[in-house]
Amino acid sequence: MSDYKLKTPAGMDKLIDTYEKIRDGVVGTYEKIEDTVVDTYQKIEDKFVDTFLEKVDNSAETVENNTDVSPETVETVVSEANQASETAESVDKTAE
Repeated sequence: MSDYKLKTPAGMDKLIDTYEKIRDGVVGTYEKIEDTVVDTYQKIEDKFVDTFLEKVDNSAETVENNTDVSPETVETVVSEANQASETAESVDKTAE
């Protein structure tokens, strides 16, 4: 069997070239607008972070050294959390 291809009318190549130029222009303009919007948003976000937030060191040593919580309070909270966990497990087993 022979292979076929669609006939291209006269002048179609010029029309396709024009279409591609328009497409490239529109896409290029969209990309420039998108880049401008994203860059502006990033500047606003950075300014917000600098103005309203401060960097916090979350290392375990820093947290341990800077807590005003007594060891007894920590022990009580851990104990209550364990007790709550055991209660939840027993409720789950009962529900089954």
